[in-house]
Amino acid sequence: MELLREHLDREGIALREEAVQQLAHFATLLIEVGEHTNLIGTLDEERVMDELIVDSLQAVPLLPTQGDLLDVGSGAGLPAVPLLIAHPALHAVLVEPRKKRTAFLRLCRREGLLPATAEIAELPLEAWAQSAGRERRFDVVMSRAVYRPEAWQEVGRPWLAPEGRLLLFVQGDIDEARRHVGPCWVIQAYRSWTPRNHRPRTVLSLGREDRG
Repeated sequence: MELLREHLDREGIALREEAVQQLAHFATLLIEVGEHTNLIGTLDEERVMDELIVDSLQAVPLLPTQGDLLDVGSGAGLPAVPLLIAHPALHAVLVEPRKKRTAFLRLCRREGLLPATAEIAELPLEAWAQSAGRERRFDVVMSRAVYRPEAWQEVGRPWLAPEGRLLLFVQGDIDEARRHVGPCWVIQAYRSWTPRNHRPRTVLSLGREDRG
């Protein structure tokens, strides 16, 4: 718990105490389950906190506190679980086709680390789209480490509500990140950071220029 607080303080991320406790529990689950399932590879507590938990939380200031969120390729719940711990009033749909990952996401929901209302879809995006109906729209759409930045803007765009925002996670600083933003998008906000022993990273909140 203290290690997590040190990382949060270093990054200037302020969370309520209950959220800090939930994040510590999530980190424990990642390590314990990961030892037996290769969920996240071999990472010690320090790297889990820095490279996974705190890394995920960088997007907290870019999210609304309420609304509908779509996460495509949720994997082991990074960044979705930490972000929903920070913003529990968001209603989330987590789309992830791999059984091992969705089993872990359901464990997180049972442990109270995901809201009870969170939907977990064990399907590829296209199959989920056919079953859920393409008319659904979201206030936030995000995907990390699944698509190239340019491809994600095309994939995520149809799911956005008119005033919605698309989160774009990019390796590099803001100058590098800007080069990946397509002409039909407006950068609403961004946050850059540098994990220990890694290149800078940036997450951008993009709005549709046409809003239609």
